Amino acid sequence: MKILTFLSLFILFACSNENTQQSPSESLTIQKEPVEEASDATSRVEENNETKPGDQKEEQIIPEVLNEGIREPKPKKESMIQEEPANPAGKPQVELVKETNTPPPPMPVMDFSKVYGQILNEYVSADGKVNYKGLLSNKEWLGQAISHFQQDSPNSSWSKNKTKAYWINAYNLFTLKLIVDHYPVKSILDISNGKPWDDRFIEINGKKLSLNDIENNILRKDFSDPRIHFAINCASISCPKLLNKPYTESNLNTLLDTQAKRYLLDSQQNYLSKDKLEIAEIFNWFKEDFKVVGGVTAFIEKQTGKEISEKAKITYKKYNWNLNE
Repeated sequence: MKILTFLSLFILFACSNENTQQSPSESLTIQKEPVEEASDATSRVEENNETKPGDQKEEQIIPEVLNEGIREPKPKKESMIQEEPANPAGKPQVELVKETNTPPPPMPVMDFSKVYGQILNEYVSADGKVNYKGLLSNKEWLGQAISHFQQDSPNSSWSKNKTKAYWINAYNLFTLKLIVDHYPVKSILDISNGKPWDDRFIEINGKKLSLNDIENNILRKDFSDPRIHFAINCASISCPKLLNKPYTESNLNTLLDTQAKRYLLDSQQNYLSKDKLEIAEIFNWFKEDFKVVGGVTAFIEKQTGKEISEKAKITYKKYNWNLNE
């Protein structure tokens, strides 16, 4: 009996092993294995990305996941400061020029009339107006002309015309300096309490001279030529216009006649008719100087060709001392 019971149990156990199937828990375990393997693969990638001594670490690009999906990785930022080569090929050098009042470069040593002539040509218009503001900005240039002028002063070998031209130029040059040194002014009478002609600010041959010294003690005294009054300029509107070229030994007489005629025929300065003369006060102040040519009326007739009656009524116009600019 016991033997039969044992055999029955043995047969039942054998049949049970043959029909054995996988349990749900085992099936779940098998399904999870790929996920675990992916996780393990990611871990291995991260381990491999660790920088090793001597290896260059490569930047890992990880996509940024947004609600709309996957955004492309951002480009690597570049430096805001880009260094350009000092002189790229084919790129012209551009030099910035600042506006300044820098004086022109020093002039080479040359004949005074050329230096002075450049200043007159640059800053004096054809109608005698002077750009004092512009000349002030190049005051050093004016100083160079004065320096050349002082170095080349009259001596016994000079002709009468060359010496006369020198002193006419001296008067005009130092009048320009006088105005520029005090600019801005409305009139030359605003300088030295209305007596600028008495200032001895001119140095020639070691002597201190004034404008009056040049006009009265040199030009009028030594040359007795009334035409000089139309060549020297007192920086005023009623004065004969400043010529925009220097006087020289060769052009002196021609320019003196031209200037005298120019002034006499200027309707703003003089009115001329056979029986009536309304003329500038210059003819009144220096009437004695015109006696060498027969008087004021004779001088006017000679220079203009106009016929003036000996009984012509003469009056003098009020002088305008405003600056000739």
